[in-house]
Amino acid sequence: MHLLDKDVGMAGASAIAAGAIPIATGAALSFQLKKQKNIAMVYMGDAATEEGACWEAVNFAALKKLPIIFFCENNFFSVCSPIEVRQPPNTEIFKKAAGFGLASVRVDGTNVLAVFDATRQAVERARNGDGPTFIEARVYRWRGHIGAGDDSASGYRDPAEIKHWETYCPIDRFYDFLIKLNLYSEADRTESEEVIAEEISEAFEHAIASSNPTEKDLYSYIYSE
Repeated sequence: MHLLDKDVGMAGASAIAAGAIPIATGAALSFQLKKQKNIAMVYMGDAATEEGACWEAVNFAALKKLPIIFFCENNFFSVCSPIEVRQPPNTEIFKKAAGFGLASVRVDGTNVLAVFDATRQAVERARNGDGPTFIEARVYRWRGHIGAGDDSASGYRDPAEIKHWETYCPIDRFYDFLIKLNLYSEADRTESEEVIAEEISEAFEHAIASSNPTEKDLYSYIYSE
């Protein structure tokens, strides 16, 4: 929850809901002031739009026409709370953002090409000096809030709902699209999955075979001592 990699331009993640949004907005401001070509992009969940920091950042970005993309993954849940108990009926998040005067769109988050196209247009808009974009991608969360398990047994959602959304797998939909255009084959997919499975297996084996951390490791990769 606290990842940082400046080598690839990742300014950091925050465990605080909406915490990364003002940080990314500040980064976009620095790009603008330094006349750099960089673009900031921040990902958030639907619950982040219930925090004041989100809309303060959106307002500021629109006011200053900052080069930033706000990407909201609306999966209809905040931990175990459905969006219906958190936001008024028929709320459309992307329209809230549009009210601040920036470009705002909603896309099918299970459609890889739709997400790519919306993001590409947002990048072009930012690079042309036309300011920020807000993208709302509606996409369901199959797994539990934490980890890869299924927590629907707790009763907060119907397992049948999960089964329904599993039929809209982004990966399967993209595979089908590529195969239909003869750009990919089932054999290619099988080979790719085997390579991925092997890479994951090797990672597990490396972790299991590695020695346990020592006390001195507590001081590695930290900001200060």
